[in-house]
Amino acid sequence: MSGERTWRDAYHELETAHNKDVDTARQLFAKYEARIAEKEQKLEYLEQQLVAANAANDELKRQLEAEKAHGVMLDDRLFDLSMRHARLCKKTNTKDS
Repeated sequence: MSGERTWRDAYHELETAHNKDVDTARQLFAKYEARIAEKEQKLEYLEQQLVAANAANDELKRQLEAEKAHGVMLDDRLFDLSMRHARLCKKTNTKDS
């Protein structure tokens, strides 16, 4: 019987092969989990950068609106001064220079 394979031998071989497959699957699973964790970290970093970029963009928009309002105010002021100058020239009979 030493040359014959018993059911226990076959079972042991199957169990060994199964354990190797399980170990391989666990290693692959761990590898994929590590990749997923790395991609999640990159995603989190990019999301933080996006939040910061959006905040900077909002600040630039606010500054642009403030500058536009300032430009309108200066334009109105220049118009008022020009009209005052024209009235003074008319009152004093001087030529606009």
